[in-house]
Amino acid sequence: MSERCTGDCCRAFCLSITWDELQEDYREWLAGHRIRFRDVWVCAQIFVYRGVVSRNPLSMTVFDPPGELLTCSMLTKDGDCSIYEQRPRVCRNYPHGRACRYPGCTMPREYDPALEC
Repeated sequence: MSERCTGDCCRAFCLSITWDELQEDYREWLAGHRIRFRDVWVCAQIFVYRGVVSRNPLSMTVFDPPGELLTCSMLTKDGDCSIYEQRPRVCRNYPHGRACRYPGCTMPREYDPALEC
């Protein structure tokens, strides 16, 4: 098994803010106002809203209360990021100091910042 990210974390994920809050921050950023979510200018354009779910279909994480499932439009069919070098900070920092929670991911289970998932 190779040490390669499967891209599952980009196919199905939730943010710490709602879709509406992301869109509101983007409008505020466009108007030149201060925002709460870094890289909102790119995230609002590349993330795609998929709906409210009670369970992530890929990681099987249960949301209580239900969460808003998103996907990234920059993910290729092969699971690669088409904007890897310019990806937003939220993507660069995933899995935020923890092992990747997606069971199909072949990245090492122990988090290594040199091998971003």
